[in-house]
Amino acid sequence: MQIDQTHIDAFEKSLNPVKPETSRLPFKILGYGEISSIFTMEKYPDIVFKRLPFFPGMQSALSYRDQCVAYTTHLKNAGLNLPEEDGFITHSPGRPHVLYLAQPLFNADTFCHQLIHTLDPDQITQMIDTVLDAVNKVRLYNEKFMPKLQIAVDAQLSNWTWPVENNTRKLYLIDTSTPFYRIQGKEQLDVTLAVFPPGPAVTIGCLGKYHRNPGHHHGINPPYPHGPL
Repeated sequence: MQIDQTHIDAFEKSLNPVKPETSRLPFKILGYGEISSIFTMEKYPDIVFKRLPFFPGMQSALSYRDQCVAYTTHLKNAGLNLPEEDGFITHSPGRPHVLYLAQPLFNADTFCHQLIHTLDPDQITQMIDTVLDAVNKVRLYNEKFMPKLQIAVDAQLSNWTWPVENNTRKLYLIDTSTPFYRIQGKEQLDVTLAVFPPGPAVTIGCLGKYHRNPGHHHGINPPYPHGPL
């Protein structure tokens, strides 16, 4: 992907997060995450961007981007297909530092949560089996490297796309913007940074305590598959 850092800088400076329709540089909103927005830019209509606007400084943004690279490397080593991805950090006065993650835009009708409504029953079974096989690859990877390393995926159908390439279906995991992995049992994701950063200190403290407990496998702390599926 050929993306100009100076355009990312200009886009962020022109962006009105409260009234995005008044922003100087045109873009099209595709969706929202809990603390992110997903869109295409007029200059890059075939690339989807995810804007993560919660970093207090450059170092924390760089660290998060490095964690995303490490996480996606582990996913690829486990045998999962991931689209090409890049990350750009920018900053405007009066705002937090922002990380823009970019990847190729897939057609909306190739996402698994859409395909489950349009494919025939046999194709749906094949699709679900393919997703489960990908999750099983994560389990096998964890069995190989535990306790030194564990990885996890958010395996809901909306995070997978199953396009036809060269007359055959190929499964991609497209949402890898949250680096779910542990090293020596320690969660690498800084929950106080990535989950509700503007929240009260007592809330952040409780979330951090919850997140550090390896027995909790719901909400912000996903399951790390390592046993029988």
